This record gives sequence, C-alpha cells and structure tokens, in this order.
Amino acid sequence: DGPSYLTPNFLDRIDELDIRVTFFTIGVQMQKPDYPLRDKLMRREALSGHAIANHTYTHNLGTGIGTGVYGSLDTFMNAVKKQDELVYDVVGYHPNVFRFPAGSYYCPFRTRAIEELEKLGYGHIDWIGNAYDSGKTKTAAYVSSNVVSQARQDKVTVILMHDWRTETLTALRTIVNTLKAENYLFLPLFKESSTIGTATPKWG
Repeated sequence: DGPSYLTPNFLDRIDELDIRVTFFTIGVQMQKPDYPLRDKLMRREALSGHAIANHTYTHNLGTGIGTGVYGSLDTFMNAVKKQDELVYDVVGYHPNVFRFPAGSYYCPFRTRAIEELEKLGYGHIDWIGNAYDSGKTKTAAYVSSNVVSQARQDKVTVILMHDWRTETLTALRTIVNTLKAENYLFLPLFKESSTIGTATPKWG
C-alpha cells in the first residue's frame, strides 16, 4: 500500500538484508505536492530488482462492499488502468501482477473483475500469510511472530505486509534472518508465479 514516507527506510533495510520483494503501489498514497517523491521511490524499487505491482490508483473502499473502488466494474477497472498508466509512465513498463484492495474476496464482482484483468495481461494475487500490521497499532514482536509462524506452515507462501508501518520495519530484520536460517528464499512475484490466482487468504 505504498509508496509511503517510510518506504526509503524499508528499501534501505531490504538492501541490507539482500532480499527481493513486491511493492503493490497506489497512485494517491502520497499527496499531490509529493508526487515527485512517490515517483522517485517507485523508480528506486524497480531499479533495485523488486517487482512493481498494481493495487489500484485510489484503494478507496468507500463505506463498504459495493461502494468506492468496488462501486461498479467500470469504476474498478478505471482505477486499475489509471495505476497501470502511472507505473508505465514512471518505471517504463506495465505491471502484470494485481492485488485487490482488501483482497479479491471483498470484490462483489470478483469473477468479472478477474476476467477483465486477464484481458489487460494481469494475474491477480491474494496473500496466504498476513502480518496483521494494519489497523490498530501492533508491536514489532507481534508482527514478526505472525509472519514467521505463518510462513512455516507452507513451502511456498505470500506474506502481506505494509511499508508504512514502523513496527513492520523494526520486525523485518528478525523475520528475514529467522526464515533465511531455515533456508527460505525471498523472491518477487511475477505473473508466472505458482501463487498467482491460487493464493487463498487464511483469515484469522
């Protein structure tokens, strides 16, 4: 859900830990005066070997299912296309991985949306593990415990984390070093990833 003003710190930490990740970007995450910083961060993400993915331009969930970005299929696809164009203008390529705001199962027209995404060349991804680092304030220990315990449940997993959370930034070193010691690899997502279209969120 970035870039954010903490993204530079995340990129520094990720460089230090020598891993590659996927950034699901949102066009309006930074206010208009800071759009040049937003674009600079997206370019840094791409040049560092990370995957840049589409999370809609607005991520506006409105007041519930059937409102905001999910108010209609046209509204949804316009938000997808606007973010696609932004990524292309900033980093020079169209992303091909998409994550639904709040997850695909939140979308009231999920099947039709996936069909339209596929026409644009997108594969969609949900998560398997969740850091639970959005919403109310969580401690770094809470975040790292969540991620590590969930990652251990699968040979291949997708972990949802947010690059605007200080607790997640603090937890990142523990998460990566713990899982690396257990021979886990950290890879960016691509349309060809085995989890594209198959990852099912484990709600809890």
